[in-house]
This record gives sequence, structure tokens and C-alpha cells, in this order.
Amino acid sequence: MRIFRFSCSEEVKKIMREIGVDPYGAKIMLAKAATFLIRLNSVNNIAANILKQEMLSLGAEAAIARGALTGKIKKTDILLIGQLSQFTALVN
Repeated sequence: MRIFRFSCSEEVKKIMREIGVDPYGAKIMLAKAATFLIRLNSVNNIAANILKQEMLSLGAEAAIARGALTGKIKKTDILLIGQLSQFTALVN
């Protein structure tokens, strides 16, 4: 077993080529291999809760302030955690 930390998608493509992955399959899987963290600042708590639910429905995550869940605070920062494929699905 080997654990990888990639700095670019070219490294992932190279390993898939070495394994002999079908090019079409590699294209699909490449988006799943890239995980991103995106921080949004000062988001309305209602929008934050909707965004959190949307991310969870895609199998991704959204970290928001505890008080935003209950409405105790009106604005929160959000840390979105997901794969490129999940962010693409969110945008669509």
C-alpha cells in the first residue's frame, strides 16, 4: 500500500496510465481524485444551511458555525469540503 499526496492532476493521470486504466474511465475518475477546500465568508445562516444540505446530499461536507444551524447567529463562514465531481454537481 502506498499513500499519495498529489499537487496536480497530471500525477494522477500518470499513475492511471501506468495501471492501464481505460482513458474514458480515467477521465471520469480524475474528478473524483481531486479534493478541494473552499471557504466562504459571512454567508446568511439560511443560505448556509441550504448549502450544507446540498453538499451533504452529494456526499460532500460543509462546516458552518453551530449557531447558524439554530438561527442563533445570522451570518457564518463556511468551509466546503468535496471532490471536484461533487462541486461540479453542486453548480449544475
